[in-house]
Amino acid sequence: MYEECYGPVYVGTDELHRWVDHMLSRQTVTAWDIHSIEPDQSDETLFVSWTFSATEGEDYTFDGISRIHFDSDGRIDHVKEYRADHDQHRPFESKG
Repeated sequence: MYEECYGPVYVGTDELHRWVDHMLSRQTVTAWDIHSIEPDQSDETLFVSWTFSATEGEDYTFDGISRIHFDSDGRIDHVKEYRADHDQHRPFESKG
């Protein structure tokens, strides 16, 4: 299972392959920088932080974290993605 950060969910290899084929036809990935890979205490889950950039007519960039869970055979069985805006600001920063 793969859960995207904005709602779509894909279950099983057939749905995942159809999603990948669809994205390859419309999106060009320009960068996908991995910042850290951290295991949880059980070593069954990894948390991966990253910055993703692509173009689909317009360029865009966002930051994210993927929670990647592994089954008892060490295979990925669930990925859940979280997203944050890449451009950040400090609205209450002291200017003096």
